[in-house]
Amino acid sequence: MRDLYIVYLDRYHLGDPLFIKKMAKQITQGAQRDCLIVHGSGEKVERTLEAQGIFPERSSGVLDVETEKQKRLVERAVREANQEIVGSLTDEVVSTVGIQGTDRGLLRIETANGSETGPNLSVGKTGWLEALLKQHVVGVVSSLARTASGEVREVWTADTVIAIENALDDVFDATVVFLSQAGQAGIIDAKGTKDEVDATSVGDAVAEPDAVRRVADAGCSAIVTNPEGLWDDPVRATRLAA
Repeated sequence: MRDLYIVYLDRYHLGDPLFIKKMAKQITQGAQRDCLIVHGSGEKVERTLEAQGIFPERSSGVLDVETEKQKRLVERAVREANQEIVGSLTDEVVSTVGIQGTDRGLLRIETANGSETGPNLSVGKTGWLEALLKQHVVGVVSSLARTASGEVREVWTADTVIAIENALDDVFDATVVFLSQAGQAGIIDAKGTKDEVDATSVGDAVAEPDAVRRVADAGCSAIVTNPEGLWDDPVRATRLAA
């Protein structure tokens, strides 16, 4: 079974265009990896809303917006972020395809179970996505999903990662990649890089520790590293234990 690395692009790294370019260089210069990059909304949409006097909180990784106008702003910002990531990778000659979560019915919200557990996501047919990945095309997937009524909503990137990992489980041996906030290839202490840490104790080693716990609780294999560590041969990282 082929290895697949699903990179959780958190808000901290999503807002850093220099980081995206650095990651693109590692993809072109490092070992060949089947890779998906998954992202949601970042600081850009928060600044847009704040400029209008709106200061939403995040619940389960998603901005709490109320009006249709605010929801459309979030959707547009997520779509634009996807295009910007694809553009940065393409500039470095990375074979890349931008994928909105709503494309070809990829992400669908079946039911909303409340803010604590988040929406119940289902994934549509993935043959087309599998074919892209097997050609070593880097897929950049936004965390936008469509409800049964046709409404487009942002969902927590952690839930998107879990849903996609489960959907591709028969074809790929997937590992979720969380990016080190300190820019290191793993979690490091005085003795060096740790081989494994408990997902509940990552602390500020990553930007969104709640997402780490969510993914680990779902039974997904996960690591913490940086672009150099991910595209090195072999991968250098710290494993996350549930």
